[in-house]
Amino acid sequence: MKTNETIKWQEEQALQRYQLIAPLLDESLDNAKRIQMHNGS
Repeated sequence: MKTNETIKWQEEQALQRYQLIAPLLDESLDNAKRIQMHNGS
């Protein structure tokens, strides 16, 4: 059985992962900008 604390942690982890990949999914970015963002520059 999942506790509320476990569920909260899972939701926070999912949100953090989404925030990392969401900008990379923006189709208006050109490939150079996407690569630059991915490499953390």
